[in-house]
Amino acid sequence: MAFPILGTPFPQFEDSSGSPFASGTLAVVEPADDTNKASYPTYDDAEAATNANDNPMTLDASGRTAVGLWGLDGQDYKITIKDSAGATVWTSDDIFLPTIKGGDQLSTDEDNASLTASDISTKWEIGDLMRYKAALDGTTDDTTAVGNWLDVGAQGVKLTCSVGGTALLTTWTLKTIAAEVVIDAPLLTLKGPDTDTDFISFTTGPFKCRGVTFERWDHNVGAGKLTADTYFELINCKSKDSIYFFNHKDADTTAFKVSMLADGCIVDHGGVAAATGTRGIRVFTEYEDIQVVNCRFLDLNGSAVALGTNEFANQDVFSRAVVSNNIFDGIIEPDTGEVHAIIIYGRNAIINNNTIKDVVNSTDGLSSEGIYTKTRYATIVGNSLIDAGEDEAAINIKGSNRAESVSPRGHNVVCAANEVFFTSNTECSGIHVSNEDAICAFNTVEGADTYGIYTEAKTLNNIKILYNEVRKCKGESGIWIQNDGVGLDIIGNTVDELDSASSVADAYGIFVDPASGALSQVKVKDNYVSIDDGSAATSTVRGIHFQQDHAINDVQVIGNTVKVSHASATEYGINLSGATLSDNWTIKDNDWSDTDDNGFTNLGTALPTNMDFEGRYKVQTTDATATNIMDTLPVSDNTAWHLETDIIAMESDGSDRNLYRDGTLVYKDGGALTKQGSTYNLIVAIESDAAWSISIGPVSGNIGAQVNGAAATTINWHAKIRITSVA
Repeated sequence: MAFPILGTPFPQFEDSSGSPFASGTLAVVEPADDTNKASYPTYDDAEAATNANDNPMTLDASGRTAVGLWGLDGQDYKITIKDSAGATVWTSDDIFLPTIKGGDQLSTDEDNASLTASDISTKWEIGDLMRYKAALDGTTDDTTAVGNWLDVGAQGVKLTCSVGGTALLTTWTLKTIAAEVVIDAPLLTLKGPDTDTDFISFTTGPFKCRGVTFERWDHNVGAGKLTADTYFELINCKSKDSIYFFNHKDADTTAFKVSMLADGCIVDHGGVAAATGTRGIRVFTEYEDIQVVNCRFLDLNGSAVALGTNEFANQDVFSRAVVSNNIFDGIIEPDTGEVHAIIIYGRNAIINNNTIKDVVNSTDGLSSEGIYTKTRYATIVGNSLIDAGEDEAAINIKGSNRAESVSPRGHNVVCAANEVFFTSNTECSGIHVSNEDAICAFNTVEGADTYGIYTEAKTLNNIKILYNEVRKCKGESGIWIQNDGVGLDIIGNTVDELDSASSVADAYGIFVDPASGALSQVKVKDNYVSIDDGSAATSTVRGIHFQQDHAINDVQVIGNTVKVSHASATEYGINLSGATLSDNWTIKDNDWSDTDDNGFTNLGTALPTNMDFEGRYKVQTTDATATNIMDTLPVSDNTAWHLETDIIAMESDGSDRNLYRDGTLVYKDGGALTKQGSTYNLIVAIESDAAWSISIGPVSGNIGAQVNGAAATTINWHAKIRITSVA
């Protein structure tokens, strides 16, 4: 094999002052005895050992030889440069290119018994696809050339392609390799015969591939076992399954594990028929470490990144998946299956900084999600999703594998700083959480058709919904909690402009409803809820609602602001409902003053026992009829209640004003609610009109507070009411 003795481009020789050695000479000699040795002007001349150069050669006015200087591999050369006076000015011994033969690492294709001289163009480097006579014109069948090329790669030679073009593989059949293969060919397209043929599979690895475009395959890489790392960089894919690893445990009980890096790949199926079910990267087996980073997935008709499976019980011990900084645009399922931009089964999923757009299932009633995890641990941070789901949730955090016996619920989820927007997709929520020890924080959800953020109806401990912004949801609730468990924090969230669809009977800003057991240690604090529901069909609108069909104990509802407005529905700021008696509640420092109908209401059987309550109320009277300034509240038997009020009133024209401070003790025993003592014991009454009055205590069998104005007089009443109980 020929090589340029002094490299390329050929050097220029100059003296110490920078002037060329014009008319100097260059001699090529044997290093051992300084006898002349042949060199050649071109690669082909050297390969044929014809048309040797003059020796010595005269340097031209620029200090260069007029022709090339080629030698043969396996030969030693010595170069001597003399000036025009014949004085030696530079010499170099032992210039050589060793013959590449045998060895543990490299083997020449000449040594491959399956190749003959007619299979090889020796002007190209070993490992270059052009050496194996590929046409790369997109019409000639390059099956033989590519097959020989891969055979050489299996011997340890790095595979390249120095000429751009398309290798059409008309008669290709799946190539199975039991060795490491490295391909670095950014200019090459490998085009399959149809979308039912696989390109390559492995019984061992690793496989490293950079820059190749794969077009019109069933699987580019598939149906194989990799026991070592797999690396893909800057690959362009236009096939059904771009990268696919499959090992069905029923067919092969010796499970294998894949490790893979896909970096900078482009998976674009825009030209593939919609019904073919084109997908991106699928690893339908156990895996140890997979990274998909800086890739683009465009116009797929199936899931883009699908890693792992529910079926492998031990997968949780090893697996970690990182999907980061990718773009997904146009993920559609045309048939009858579910579809996802990202779906991960395993132990640990890290999904960060991806952009996901238009994930759609065209079959009504089947789900699609932007991000779906069924892992014990998950970190989902900084992703942007636009119309990324139908029927389920754009981000669906679904718990652990069903085959994992340690904890089917999963643990330790962080879902933070994601943006989820909907403009058209139907029946889809923003974020669904079904793992324990989950933090859902600083996310933005806008336009969801069902729920903004919701939890699974099962036992989940330590759930934190913190500082999220849920806007313009069209469904039933901004934040919907339906899990049992210990530890629920809903803190600092904004639920704004909730506007339910006409089919929704009730609308809720924040809804808490344990699924089947008790929920305890609940904090609902410092949230802002604004509902302006325009649906005429909606019958009730509730800012913050607790459904006590099962006990909700140890609850703090503190510092929330609730604004509820609806032209025809009944409105509630903070509402309790249900027949189960809860215990140990604190409700104080909440602002429901912009709720038109009822600030705080209990529609259930009774207030929670052991309760500490403070609320602010307002009402307007126009006559002398006793009027409830707060909704009356039912209480349970064998309880005692301390009521305190501060009430200020003023006639609408400012002519009269009164101030009242009062307190009383009531108790319920044997089903009867009774005031302790014979009078209300009015503490303070500062009045400009003594005809006005207030009363607190039993009202129609419940506890309450009433005000009484004057006939034909408009009076505005404001009250702060505190309630403490013991059971």
